[in-house]
Amino acid sequence: MLAKLGLVLLGLGSMTAWAQDVIPQPAAPTYRGLSEENRQMKRFGLWGGLGFRSVNYGLAIVSAEAAYFLAPDAFITVRASHMGGGASSSSLTTDPDYSYYFADARLHAEGQSQAISYQYFLGNSFFVKAGLENLNMTGRLETFGLMRTHIGDLNQQNALLGIGNQWQWRSFTLGCEWIGAAAPLSYTYSSYDNTVTHRLVDQFIDSKDQVALNLLYFHLGAAF
Repeated sequence: MLAKLGLVLLGLGSMTAWAQDVIPQPAAPTYRGLSEENRQMKRFGLWGGLGFRSVNYGLAIVSAEAAYFLAPDAFITVRASHMGGGASSSSLTTDPDYSYYFADARLHAEGQSQAISYQYFLGNSFFVKAGLENLNMTGRLETFGLMRTHIGDLNQQNALLGIGNQWQWRSFTLGCEWIGAAAPLSYTYSSYDNTVTHRLVDQFIDSKDQVALNLLYFHLGAAF
């Protein structure tokens, strides 16, 4: 009896081995690297970032961002940013038609933006992104120690493009958009003091229809 049972078990084992050899088995997933592997099963992300924008003047960017993963290699982000910066000038205005004369002046530009973007990974960590941005900026001209004049407000809608890398370690994520562009689609500009004429004022106004460069936007946070 035991001998027959042993033969039956041996036969079942042989049939199982034969089935494993003949019937195709699902292949183990292959990944292009650790970051791609760690993005599997992620659904949401939260991170903060710091970067720079260059247009007719320089701006520092501080942002908070939320992401929703459509797939391990693609997600949508919503970002809220604060921007501040400006430019300075030591030139003297001598045109008699100008109402004010500035020997030293500084442009102060400050505002907020809201953006929605689609980010897609072409490799383990390398990504491309595209999106839309609504930007509100306020410009003020300051003469050093003398006066500060509110020169105008700019509301601008931009198309966004960028490339960078984003690395994933379990839940921790670190990334950098190395370079990007914000191309104006439409704008409205409200002037508050038409009597102030200065090349820094022109720089602020002219930024409304110029492509801005986004540089070295670093972000870190978590994906889960």
